[in-house]
Amino acid sequence: MNKLFRSIDILDDKSLTILMDNTRSNLWILRHFKDLTISNKNICYQVNNGHRQRKNTKYPYRWMRKKFSNTAEFLDYLDTKAYDIHYIEFEFTNGWHIKETSNAFIDFHTNSVHERNELQKKLIEISG
Repeated sequence: MNKLFRSIDILDDKSLTILMDNTRSNLWILRHFKDLTISNKNICYQVNNGHRQRKNTKYPYRWMRKKFSNTAEFLDYLDTKAYDIHYIEFEFTNGWHIKETSNAFIDFHTNSVHERNELQKKLIEISG
């Protein structure tokens, strides 16, 4: 049986982590945070032109410098590019942090226990 989230674990009073099969193919989950304004981001990517790319061509890993106001803008931009994403970390103006810790885990840090619990409810609703 396919599940969106394998587990949702509470790390401490203000944060939780979710286990997914592949976080990089499930970046659409960030669309649920489009109402938050990005204050800082760290995104490592590599160009991948697929079958159009020569076998020996290896593009370097780069850090994205383009500015985005929210995660929806980032995902819309990513839809038009042939990038492999290797690392993602977002900081928002409300104090929240979203960080990919490996290819299977995403950490969410909030400001309070109440916000963490609301986020947990939202993630459970998303997973169905």
